[in-house]
Amino acid sequence: MPALAGALVVLLLVMAGGERLLYAHAERLTGGEIDTWQHRMALTSAQAAIFELGGPLPGRTLTMGDEPNRMGFHGLEQVDGYVAAYPRAHHDAMAALIGACLEQDPGIRRYFEGWGQRFYAFCPDVDPEVLDLLGVRWISARGAQPTLPGLVERFRDGQLRLYENLDRFPRAFLAGGAEIVPDVAAAIARLAAADRSVLAGTAIVVGGDAPADLPSAPGAAGTATITRSEAELVEIDATATRPAILVLTDVVYPEWHVEVDGDEAAIIPVDVSARGVVLAAGSHQVTFRYRPLATYAGFLLGGVALVVTALAAVALAWRGRRGRAGGSPTARKQPGISSPPPPAARS
Repeated sequence: MPALAGALVVLLLVMAGGERLLYAHAERLTGGEIDTWQHRMALTSAQAAIFELGGPLPGRTLTMGDEPNRMGFHGLEQVDGYVAAYPRAHHDAMAALIGACLEQDPGIRRYFEGWGQRFYAFCPDVDPEVLDLLGVRWISARGAQPTLPGLVERFRDGQLRLYENLDRFPRAFLAGGAEIVPDVAAAIARLAAADRSVLAGTAIVVGGDAPADLPSAPGAAGTATITRSEAELVEIDATATRPAILVLTDVVYPEWHVEVDGDEAAIIPVDVSARGVVLAAGSHQVTFRYRPLATYAGFLLGGVALVVTALAAVALAWRGRRGRAGGSPTARKQPGISSPPPPAARS
C-alpha cells in the first residue's frame, strides 16, 4: 500500500510538471498561433474587403464555411451565427433560408432545432429568394462556394472569397397584399417556397396576428425610404399608391413600437421575422421606436426601493440620536421616587 501511494504521488507530480512544460511551450508547439478567442475572431482579408467596399454602412452579411461570429465581433451586421440578441422569430426565418442544408443532414437539423440561438449557413445551398428578402449584401465563403443568382465575386484570397448580392431587397418596401397562413410552421414553408415576385408584393401573415384591414391586392404598392436609422429608432417616409403593408425587414420584437403620422399603430409580424405596418393610400411618416417597457418598470421599482431604503435609514438614524439624547428609560429619575441610599461601607 505505501508503494502504491508513492507511485500515485510521483504520477501526479509528473502530470503536473508535464502540463506546465506543455503550457510553457504552447506557442512553439502551435506554430506561434495560440487558440484564443481573439485569435479565432481575427479580421480576415474578406472582412477587410467588406469595410473597404461597403463604406460606413456596409450592410448585412452571411458566412459560409468559416467562423460566423467573426462578423459581429468586428461590428458587421450578421444574419447568422451564435447571436443571443436575436429572438426566436429570426431563428425561424433562418429555417427557411437554410432548409436545404437541414434536409441534407438530420444531425444538423437536430443541432439547429436544439440550439435556438445558433443558426449558421451549414452549407452553400441557401434559398436565394429568402437571402434577398433578408437583405444580405455580402457573403464571405471559405471552401465550398455558393452558386446563386445575383452574386458577384468582389474579392479572392486563396479559398476565401467575398461575394456581393446585387438582387437583395431594400430594407423597407411596400407590399400591396397579404397571404394568411395558419401557423408559424406554415409561414416558414410558404416563405421557403415563394418566388421573388410573391415576396416583393405579398406579406405572409400568421392567422392569429392578422388584423381585419389587411390589403388584398398583391404587388408593388409605392415607395418607402429610410430617412433615419439608429439603434433604437427608425424613421421611414412612405408613399402608398393604394392600401399597403410597409415591410421593414428588421427583426420583429415586442419592445418595438410604431407611430404612423404621429399616431400609435400596430406592428404585425410578417414574412416570419419582419415587421409589418398597415398603411392607407397616401404619404406617411412612420417611426419605429424601441421602448422596453418592462425595463422602464424595473428602473421605476428600483428607484422606489432606493427612496424607501433611504427614508428608512434616515428614520432609524433620527430615532437613534433621540434615544441617546434622552438616556435609557430605566436610568431616568422618575418624579416622587427617591434613589436608594448607597450600601454601607464595610469596616
